Amino acid sequence: MTRLDHQLPSDYVTLMQITNGAEGPLGSSYLVIWPVEEVVPLNEANAVAEFAPGLVLFASDGGSKGYGFDTAADGLPIVAVDLILTDVVEQMGPGLLEFFEKIAAAG
Repeated sequence: MTRLDHQLPSDYVTLMQITNGAEGPLGSSYLVIWPVEEVVPLNEANAVAEFAPGLVLFASDGGSKGYGFDTAADGLPIVAVDLILTDVVEQMGPGLLEFFEKIAAAG
């Protein structure tokens, strides 16, 4: 198994230290934040390094949309990715708080 070569945002690291993942409704949306031990395998399974270089996926909607940190951009903003097309479809915010707010407001 490969390891993660990127420094991840401190708010994400803190959340993982407390929860190591979470799953359930957020507003009228659904969010699955992957446990730490699943981040690398799920990025490999989705061929993220090949099809979306610079992204580190850490969550999904439980379906065809993934959420990840854009490591090529300053501040590691969160983006939504179509897992079928492996294409960035939407900017989700500069941090977890804005990301959660956008997810909760969607739908």
